[in-house]
Amino acid sequence: MPIVQLQSEFAAALSIAPPEYTWATKPAAAGNSGKRITITGWMAPPSDWVSDGTYWLPVDGRAVVHAPRLVGAIAQNAAMAAVASVPTWQIPADMVSIPGLYIEANAECTVANASNISYRRIYCGISSKNHLIGGPEGNSTNNCFRLWGKTSRKPDGNWTTHGVNAQPINESLSGTDTSTSEDLAISSIGMWYRGGNPDGSEILSIHSFSLAVGVG
Repeated sequence: MPIVQLQSEFAAALSIAPPEYTWATKPAAAGNSGKRITITGWMAPPSDWVSDGTYWLPVDGRAVVHAPRLVGAIAQNAAMAAVASVPTWQIPADMVSIPGLYIEANAECTVANASNISYRRIYCGISSKNHLIGGPEGNSTNNCFRLWGKTSRKPDGNWTTHGVNAQPINESLSGTDTSTSEDLAISSIGMWYRGGNPDGSEILSIHSFSLAVGVG
């Protein structure tokens, strides 16, 4: 067989895309060391993961899980009574167990008709009130804000969160650290907002929201 043809066949073999699975249907990492797969479904967009023989790890050390663009009003709520949130996502238990796992989130939002924006958070926990990924609390009439946060495991096995926020969006970020011992395997990640207009006239618009998981 000509050498050129061999080279062409070898190159074609190298370009074969990894097999696709959802996180639930993927094969066990054990016994598949070095195997590369593409995760779809729970992930959006799809991302490539590789087995180290024990865990599935994101190929580039980081995978964007969700990045919807929710432009326009998605929620309207009354004073201190209603909670509006983007969809939440369950963290798979075997993902939580990956050593060095961290979860990171970003959001940019605006609020119309706001007289008192009381709470806005990206949360990581079984309740929107617990274990923030990031977000400010306190009263504000500012109509635009940006949230960022990162949650990672500490050496003692508990989790710590560094959350920052800025308002308006172009201001510098500031933040605080919180600690939690909550098992993230039973948790969800989402964004939580509660306003302060008694007549329910506030309208929250989320212009961007992204969630990533990584190892490092």
